[in-house]
Amino acid sequence: MEDLKLTFDEEYNLRVFDPAKFSTSEMMKTKSEEFASKIKDFQKLVAEVMQILNNQGKTIEDEKLKAIGMRNLVKGEEDRRKNLLREYNQLITDKHTELERYIDELESLKKVDQEQKKLIERLSNNEPTDLD
Repeated sequence: MEDLKLTFDEEYNLRVFDPAKFSTSEMMKTKSEEFASKIKDFQKLVAEVMQILNNQGKTIEDEKLKAIGMRNLVKGEEDRRKNLLREYNQLITDKHTELERYIDELESLKKVDQEQKKLIERLSNNEPTDLD
């Protein structure tokens, strides 16, 4: 308690601190308040930047999902077209096989028709047949 000095400032207020120390502490208080204010402003700015980045991240994620969806649609369309082409090729092969069968059947029927016409002609001419 012996180190405690009471003094008066310029406005005649009673002070416990030395006027030089008091003005230094007042200056530090002011600087601290300014610093705290700047920190609050910086925090607000960081919060705004984070909000913008979050929004951009969400937009990017949405676009990425759209791109993945479109890629899947394109891949699905490619697969669908390959399957369709495979089906059409199989259908063409089946139709060719059927056509070959019909051609063979037609040739066989023509042969039978010719044989029957020959037989009818022989019978019409009273020629002996192989059947007798």
